[in-house]
Amino acid sequence: MADVAEGAGVGRATLYRYFSSRDELLRALSAAAVEETSARLQAADLEGVALPEALARMTRALMASGAKYAVIVEEPEYLDVADMERRVGAPIREVLQRGVTEGFLRADLTLDLLEQLWRGLVGGSLRSMRAGDLGLEGASAAVTSMFLTGAVNDAEVHAGMARG
Repeated sequence: MADVAEGAGVGRATLYRYFSSRDELLRALSAAAVEETSARLQAADLEGVALPEALARMTRALMASGAKYAVIVEEPEYLDVADMERRVGAPIREVLQRGVTEGFLRADLTLDLLEQLWRGLVGGSLRSMRAGDLGLEGASAAVTSMFLTGAVNDAEVHAGMARG
Protein backbone atom coordinates (compact mmCIF):
# COMPACT_ATOMS: atom_id res chain seq x y z
CA MET A 1 0.00 0.00 0.00
CA ALA A 2 2.95 2.34 0.68
CA ASP A 3 4.17 1.83 -2.90
CA VAL A 4 0.69 2.47 -4.29
CA ALA A 5 0.32 5.64 -2.23
CA GLU A 6 3.71 6.88 -3.39
CA GLY A 7 2.93 6.06 -7.03
CA ALA A 8 -0.39 7.89 -6.78
CA GLY A 9 1.23 10.88 -5.12
CA VAL A 10 -0.85 10.63 -1.96
CA GLY A 11 -0.09 9.75 1.62
CA ARG A 12 -0.76 6.30 3.01
CA ALA A 13 -3.38 7.70 5.35
CA THR A 14 -5.27 9.17 2.39
CA LEU A 15 -5.16 5.85 0.55
CA TYR A 16 -6.40 3.99 3.64
CA ARG A 17 -9.37 6.37 3.88
CA TYR A 18 -10.58 4.97 0.57
CA PHE A 19 -9.34 1.38 0.76
CA SER A 20 -8.84 -0.44 4.06
CA SER A 21 -6.62 -3.13 2.53
CA ARG A 22 -4.66 -4.12 -0.53
CA ASP A 23 -7.37 -6.68 -1.37
CA GLU A 24 -10.06 -3.99 -1.29
CA LEU A 25 -7.95 -1.77 -3.56
CA LEU A 26 -7.35 -4.58 -6.07
CA ARG A 27 -11.05 -5.48 -6.12
CA ALA A 28 -11.89 -1.84 -6.86
CA LEU A 29 -9.25 -1.70 -9.59
CA SER A 30 -10.60 -4.92 -11.09
CA ALA A 31 -14.14 -3.56 -11.17
CA ALA A 32 -12.88 -0.32 -12.74
CA ALA A 33 -10.94 -2.30 -15.36
CA VAL A 34 -14.01 -4.30 -16.38
CA GLU A 35 -16.14 -1.15 -16.44
CA GLU A 36 -13.67 0.79 -18.60
CA THR A 37 -12.97 -2.09 -20.96
CA SER A 38 -16.68 -2.75 -21.40
CA ALA A 39 -17.32 0.94 -22.09
CA ARG A 40 -14.49 1.04 -24.63
CA LEU A 41 -15.85 -2.04 -26.40
CA GLN A 42 -19.36 -0.56 -26.54
CA ALA A 43 -18.05 2.77 -27.85
CA ALA A 44 -16.04 0.96 -30.54
CA ASP A 45 -19.21 0.17 -32.56
CA LEU A 46 -17.89 -3.31 -33.33
CA GLU A 47 -21.07 -4.38 -35.14
CA GLY A 48 -21.14 -1.32 -37.40
CA VAL A 49 -17.81 -1.86 -39.17
CA ALA A 50 -16.19 -4.54 -41.32
CA LEU A 51 -14.51 -7.39 -39.49
CA PRO A 52 -10.89 -6.22 -39.89
CA GLU A 53 -11.78 -2.81 -38.46
CA ALA A 54 -13.86 -4.40 -35.67
CA LEU A 55 -10.87 -6.55 -34.73
CA ALA A 56 -8.60 -3.48 -34.76
CA ARG A 57 -11.01 -1.50 -32.58
CA MET A 58 -11.50 -4.40 -30.19
CA THR A 59 -7.74 -4.84 -29.89
CA ARG A 60 -7.18 -1.14 -29.26
CA ALA A 61 -9.88 -1.12 -26.57
CA LEU A 62 -8.31 -4.02 -24.71
CA MET A 63 -4.77 -2.71 -25.14
CA ALA A 64 -5.72 0.72 -23.77
CA SER A 65 -7.44 -0.76 -20.73
CA GLY A 66 -4.84 -3.47 -20.26
CA ALA A 67 -2.02 -0.96 -20.19
CA LYS A 68 -3.80 1.08 -17.54
CA TYR A 69 -4.76 -1.89 -15.37
CA ALA A 70 -1.69 -4.10 -15.81
CA VAL A 71 -1.69 -5.09 -12.15
CA ILE A 72 -5.04 -6.82 -12.64
CA VAL A 73 -3.61 -8.97 -15.43
CA GLU A 74 -0.99 -10.16 -12.94
CA GLU A 75 -3.54 -10.80 -10.16
CA PRO A 76 -6.77 -12.00 -11.82
CA GLU A 77 -8.15 -13.52 -8.61
CA TYR A 78 -9.65 -10.12 -7.79
CA LEU A 79 -11.83 -10.09 -10.91
CA ASP A 80 -15.52 -10.88 -10.89
CA VAL A 81 -15.13 -13.52 -13.60
CA ALA A 82 -18.83 -13.79 -14.46
CA ASP A 83 -19.13 -10.02 -14.88
CA MET A 84 -15.97 -9.86 -16.96
CA GLU A 85 -17.10 -12.71 -19.21
CA ARG A 86 -20.49 -11.08 -19.77
CA ARG A 87 -19.23 -7.55 -20.39
CA VAL A 88 -15.84 -8.16 -22.02
CA GLY A 89 -15.57 -11.80 -23.07
CA ALA A 90 -18.92 -11.98 -24.88
CA PRO A 91 -18.25 -9.01 -27.21
CA ILE A 92 -14.82 -10.44 -28.04
CA ARG A 93 -16.28 -13.84 -28.91
CA GLU A 94 -19.03 -12.17 -30.98
CA VAL A 95 -16.41 -10.44 -33.15
CA LEU A 96 -14.39 -13.64 -33.52
CA GLN A 97 -17.52 -15.66 -34.37
CA ARG A 98 -18.49 -13.07 -36.96
CA GLY A 99 -15.00 -13.38 -38.41
CA VAL A 100 -15.44 -17.11 -38.83
CA THR A 101 -18.98 -16.75 -40.22
CA GLU A 102 -17.87 -14.10 -42.74
CA GLY A 103 -14.84 -16.15 -43.81
CA PHE A 104 -12.18 -13.74 -42.49
CA LEU A 105 -11.05 -16.14 -39.78
CA ARG A 106 -10.30 -19.83 -40.01
CA ALA A 107 -13.27 -22.12 -39.52
CA ASP A 108 -11.03 -25.13 -38.78
CA LEU A 109 -10.05 -23.65 -35.40
CA THR A 110 -12.44 -23.56 -32.49
CA LEU A 111 -13.69 -20.24 -31.24
CA ASP A 112 -11.95 -20.92 -27.92
CA LEU A 113 -8.62 -21.44 -29.67
CA LEU A 114 -9.03 -18.30 -31.79
CA GLU A 115 -9.75 -16.35 -28.62
CA GLN A 116 -6.74 -17.84 -26.81
CA LEU A 117 -4.46 -16.99 -29.73
CA TRP A 118 -5.75 -13.43 -29.95
CA ARG A 119 -5.48 -12.93 -26.18
CA GLY A 120 -1.93 -14.31 -26.31
CA LEU A 121 -0.97 -11.67 -28.85
CA VAL A 122 -2.63 -8.97 -26.75
CA GLY A 123 -0.77 -10.16 -23.63
CA GLY A 124 2.58 -10.21 -25.41
CA SER A 125 2.02 -6.74 -26.81
CA LEU A 126 1.02 -5.41 -23.38
CA ARG A 127 4.35 -6.69 -22.03
CA SER A 128 6.13 -4.92 -24.90
CA MET A 129 4.29 -1.71 -24.07
CA ARG A 130 5.30 -1.96 -20.41
CA ALA A 131 8.91 -2.51 -21.46
CA GLY A 132 8.70 0.60 -23.64
CA ASP A 133 9.19 -1.30 -26.90
CA LEU A 134 5.86 -0.26 -28.42
CA GLY A 135 3.26 2.44 -27.88
CA LEU A 136 -0.47 1.80 -27.78
CA GLU A 137 -1.12 2.33 -31.48
CA GLY A 138 1.92 0.33 -32.60
CA ALA A 139 1.12 -2.54 -30.25
CA SER A 140 -2.55 -2.60 -31.29
CA ALA A 141 -1.64 -2.55 -34.98
CA ALA A 142 0.89 -5.35 -34.46
CA VAL A 143 -1.69 -7.57 -32.74
CA THR A 144 -4.30 -6.95 -35.44
CA SER A 145 -1.84 -7.56 -38.27
CA MET A 146 -0.37 -10.70 -36.71
CA PHE A 147 -3.81 -12.11 -35.98
CA LEU A 148 -5.22 -11.43 -39.43
CA THR A 149 -2.19 -12.15 -41.61
CA GLY A 150 0.46 -13.84 -39.47
CA ALA A 151 4.14 -13.02 -39.35
CA VAL A 152 4.87 -13.89 -42.98
CA ASN A 153 5.35 -10.85 -45.20
CA ASP A 154 4.36 -12.49 -48.48
CA ALA A 155 0.83 -12.48 -49.90
CA GLU A 156 1.52 -15.59 -52.02
CA VAL A 157 2.59 -17.56 -48.97
CA HIS A 158 -0.59 -16.46 -47.18
CA ALA A 159 -2.70 -17.54 -50.13
CA GLY A 160 -0.97 -20.94 -50.25
CA MET A 161 -1.43 -21.46 -46.53
CA ALA A 162 -5.12 -20.60 -46.82
CA ARG A 163 -5.56 -23.19 -49.60
CA GLY A 164 -3.80 -25.96 -47.95
